[in-house]
Order: sequence, then structure tokens, then C-alpha cells
Amino acid sequence: MIPRRRLAAALVTSLILATGAAPAYPCGFDGVFDGNFGVSHPLAMAVAVATRQAVLDEVLPASATGPLVGGSAGLWPTTARIHALARSLSLTGPGDQQGFALHLADSGLWARLTPSPAGLVVEIHIDGPRPGEAVLVTHGAVLERLVDGRMTARAALDHGLLVLDASRGAVDAIGLQLARFDEKAAAPGAATADLRQRLPWRGAAGRPTTP
Repeated sequence: MIPRRRLAAALVTSLILATGAAPAYPCGFDGVFDGNFGVSHPLAMAVAVATRQAVLDEVLPASATGPLVGGSAGLWPTTARIHALARSLSLTGPGDQQGFALHLADSGLWARLTPSPAGLVVEIHIDGPRPGEAVLVTHGAVLERLVDGRMTARAALDHGLLVLDASRGAVDAIGLQLARFDEKAAAPGAATADLRQRLPWRGAAGRPTTP
């Protein structure tokens, strides 16, 4: 068995940077929360492109690029999946946890996962990340498959369906959490990949960063 901290050891094999101002726009689930506007993340476009390619490659179903289920019918299942993700990523104590803002590229929904003694606490439908906060960007279809065991974090990273905008320290911590996430789903004795070598990310200054 590869030691956990080696499963998460240094990053980056691919990096996609997006530039320009991030526009404000309504979350795709608006109608549940009236008048709320969020800010898109520059890496959301990269995830959207990767999602389309994953559909073409039959990694994701065609429904991943279909119309979004809006309102409460879409929000409540998504909220449940975010809470399930938080439970899976929660480690033994707050000192081992790394919080982050989560952005879903398809709906535009923002959530925040904050460390606490009880694990990662979830806030749903926040306006966007705080200055300097780590941001994990993915797609609702990917989130669904992560929490129900149909996709590993490694597979999501390999296909560009999970990307991170964070400082190096946050990248290391989140990489470790994702490695542990995959360990829980792996067969006993199976080695989890070194996720920090696969996690697309950019440094806080927006410049490519290498181990």
C-alpha cells in the first residue's frame, strides 16, 4: 500500500488558465432563492469543455450536457450530494481538514465547505469565494457520480472534470482528502493514484505552478 501522503504527492500534469472578468449571473436553481446572483469562475469554462468531451468519450451520459433541472427539483438533490461529498471528505479532526468553495459549472451553484470539529460544514448558495479561498470546480453530473461511487476522484481529475484554484498548501491538503476519498471506495489493499500529480490547478497569482 502506498502511504497516503504519497498518494497525494506533488502536482501538476495539466493546467488550464482562464482570464478576464468573471461575470455575475443567476444560479441555474434560481426560483428557489429569488434574486440571488453568483459569480462564475474562470475555470468553469474548462470544466464545461471537458464535460462535453467526456460525453463524446462516453465517460459521462448525454444528459450531462442536456437541459438543467431547475428550481427545487434540481437544487435539493444537488444539496444532498454536496453534503454527502462533505461527509466523505471529512477527516478525523479540524486540523486535518481543508475547506474550500465548491462551484458547479453547469448550474453556477456555489457552496462552501468549512472545517469544524464535527467535519466539513456545508453552506449552500453562497455568492462566491472569499478572497484567497481555495475553489474546487466541477459539474453536477460528476458530483453525482463521485458520491454514488460510479466515478473516482482520480478519473474526474484525469478527464479535467475536477479542477482547483488554490495556493500550494491548499492543493496538497485537498489532494490528500481526495486520495482518502478514493481509498474509501477502493477494494481493500488497492493503491490509490497520486492525485496531486493529476489535480489541475493554478496558484493564487494565476500563474502556472510546478512542484
